[in-house]
Amino acid sequence: MKPWILLVGLTAAAAWPAQRIPPEARGAAEALRTRFPGAVIENVRSPGSGDPGGTLGGERLYWIVRFRTGGHIAEASLTARGLLVRIVAPVESKDVPAAVVKTLKETWPAEALVGISRRETWGTLRFIAAETPRLIYGLTLMKDGRLTKLDIRSDGTVQTSPSAISSALAEAANDPFFPPPQVKEKEIPIPAEAVRAVEAVKREYPGAIVQTIEPTVFNDQSGTVETVYFDVEIGQQGKLKTIPVTPDGILLYTVTPVSQGDLPPVIAQAASKACPGGTFREAVLQEVKAVPGFVPVDRPRIVYMMEVLDRGRRDIAIIAPDGTRIVPARPWHWRGR
Repeated sequence: MKPWILLVGLTAAAAWPAQRIPPEARGAAEALRTRFPGAVIENVRSPGSGDPGGTLGGERLYWIVRFRTGGHIAEASLTARGLLVRIVAPVESKDVPAAVVKTLKETWPAEALVGISRRETWGTLRFIAAETPRLIYGLTLMKDGRLTKLDIRSDGTVQTSPSAISSALAEAANDPFFPPPQVKEKEIPIPAEAVRAVEAVKREYPGAIVQTIEPTVFNDQSGTVETVYFDVEIGQQGKLKTIPVTPDGILLYTVTPVSQGDLPPVIAQAASKACPGGTFREAVLQEVKAVPGFVPVDRPRIVYMMEVLDRGRRDIAIIAPDGTRIVPARPWHWRGR
């Protein structure tokens, strides 16, 4: 097998001046310098679509810092507070475990390999209790025969562009030919891993009957897939609700109906500006109680990533140190097990 070359894209570049580092990323840069004294930072960027867990709901969860240290080039992903999420660095063939080499030889010809790197994962995604709950008002307004939906933050900022649906479609939701799902009186068996989540839901919604439980998991591409939260569908007072809750019992948010008279003035003014002349139909208050973030893992999760030319296309192969091939999957919003 021919020697592997360095991973494409990790070639040496000039050091970045401190003023080019985004203010929000300076905590990440300082943490990297502390962990790797003498490191020269070459670039700081936002995560892209191929970086597991880099963004969620439009929020950036970490920064990617490319740096040089001891004659080597590497990329580290760090949160704004300095937690190391993962580090990726090119390696030479002599430093690759024998089990990985064996899998490579059995799977791809030597000519297919373009580069190889080692990735250590030091942090995993969780929903963490928010220091201060975030309040979002969801309003439904009627204008010109169309329903307009708005999400407005507590400071009056419209969070999303107004979305409108025809009132005919809205009325069709109550069509007797398509009745809403009925609440089942018998609760489903609760899986052991969801017990604490269900207990938290029942504390918030007394008398709730659990209808379904669906996990949402995070795949960090290291071979480890973890449940980040459960969607627990409950029946209460003849109605169905879906409650997102973490495995350790933190509700991601709660939703409470709000009358027009109880809307704060800043919310009412923002709604009038976003939908002039709209007539109030209904409103709810969403209290966001948990936010996404990374937490340390007990020990680093190590894999080797190969850039492979497969029938003229570049692909990434992932192999664990014991030689197990890891099938890449969507890192986020991948449901089921």
